[in-house]
Parts: sequence; C-alpha cells; structure tokens
Amino acid sequence: MGEKIQKIADILGPWVEKMFPGLFRVYSRRRSLIKFLAVGSFTGFLDLVGLFIFHRLLNLLIVEAATLAFIVSFLITFSLHRYWTFHCQPSRRQYLLYSANIFLCLNLNALLMHVLVNRLSIWYLISQVLANGIIGLYNFLMYRFVIFKPYDTSCLQKPAASSRPIN
Repeated sequence: MGEKIQKIADILGPWVEKMFPGLFRVYSRRRSLIKFLAVGSFTGFLDLVGLFIFHRLLNLLIVEAATLAFIVSFLITFSLHRYWTFHCQPSRRQYLLYSANIFLCLNLNALLMHVLVNRLSIWYLISQVLANGIIGLYNFLMYRFVIFKPYDTSCLQKPAASSRPIN
C-alpha cells in the first residue's frame, strides 16, 4: 500500500509544487502532521461508519458499538501511521507501547462516549467526533514523541527536501 501512495505522490508532487508553491512549502515543513491529519480524518470517518453500523443497524448498546468501531479504526490507523506517516518498520517496542496506548484510548473513548451520550444527551455521532478529536490530539503527541519517535532506529524519518518531498 505504501508503494501505491508513493507513486501517487511522485506523480502529483511536481504539479502541486508548481500550482500551489505556498501550500507545498507548508506541506514540506509539516509533513508528518499533515499526514497524521489525513489518516486521522480517513479513519475517523471509518469509525463513524462503524459506529453507525454497530449501533443503528445491529442495535448494540452505544458503548459496545463505540468500542468495536474504535478497535477497527485504531488498527487501521496504527498501520497507516507506522508505514506512511512516520516510516517505521515493525518493532517489539512499538507494539508494546501501542498496545498500552490502545488500551488507554479505548477506555478513554468508552468513558467519553458514556458521558457525552448518556449524561449530556449529545447525539452519538457528534459525541464520537468530539471523542475522536480529544483522542486524536493525544495520539499525535504519543505517536510522534513516544511510539514513533524520530531517533528510533526503526523509524527512518525522511528529511524535508528543498524542492519536493520524498514521501
């Protein structure tokens, strides 16, 4: 999957650089954050679709539905971040840290969903968007500085190119 994304980037990179030079400079400097937001948006959408399916169509309780949707989207998120956003090879350390992190985030998600839906009576899809935002901010910091830290030998952070990004 990473190779396909790289091919698309190789094709679109020169065009984007020519058509939108200011946007391209921002992307070159904030590459991992932009990729993190892109992956987070994609998997956040998957999380909402999963929540809708589990809760509305399969009639699971809100916390159970949110938990299942969260697990599915989190597994996809980790893989995309590891290979595309932070360019890391699998390592035992990452897996252990990620497992502890997913446990914490899963419980935080369930708590937030319970409070937002059952206590504050906020619609369950809006509640999940709010929970995803809170957890997403926390995860960016955890992924960037703890799980996929730049000086980890399994993570090959590519330097920003002056003309066009490598990734």
